[in-house]
Amino acid sequence: MGLLITIVIQQKELRESRRELKRSADALLEQVANSRQQNFETTFFQMLATHNRIVDSIDLVSEDGKVTRGRDCFVVFYRRLRKSFNGRKDKQYVSNKEKMALQFAYKEFWNDHQLELGHYFRFLYNVLRFIKESGFSDGPYIRLIRAQLSDQELLLIFYNCIVPGDGAKFKPLAEEFALLDNMPKIRVLSKDHLRMIGGAAFGGAA
Repeated sequence: MGLLITIVIQQKELRESRRELKRSADALLEQVANSRQQNFETTFFQMLATHNRIVDSIDLVSEDGKVTRGRDCFVVFYRRLRKSFNGRKDKQYVSNKEKMALQFAYKEFWNDHQLELGHYFRFLYNVLRFIKESGFSDGPYIRLIRAQLSDQELLLIFYNCIVPGDGAKFKPLAEEFALLDNMPKIRVLSKDHLRMIGGAAFGGAA
């Protein structure tokens, strides 16, 4: 009887030990997960702050000496892209070929403004890639990025994605994260351009 009682007690203690080990393991996993998310968020918000500094550092000087700085520059950028596109579209040799007109217009625009916009697009692309590769795509982080982008920024990101070139790498991320969800479609240079990217980029079906 004493032996049986000892065995029962040992089995009970063993079960308690297993439960305690499981609780410790779960707590450790939770601690690791929390630490990983904290590290991610620290880096993410630092990147977001850097992106805003990049925007703030942009400045444009007009022919009459007027200086435009920061996010207001994107209004000027888009106005210049639209002017270039309208000029190309109206030319005889690209009539009824808006895709070609867009490519010529964007190339002309990019050649004029690569210095101001190159760093902007590259860094924003890397912020999105960082979110994707870190495994936190389902968090609020993409919404935070979208909330900071102006209408003109979204429109320029859209054209950067659909025109062949370096922006081609940006396009899959824009579609995956519905980055253009808040973009004012009514302000695109041509409605035909909207078909040049998946509907998922606007928050719709892929």
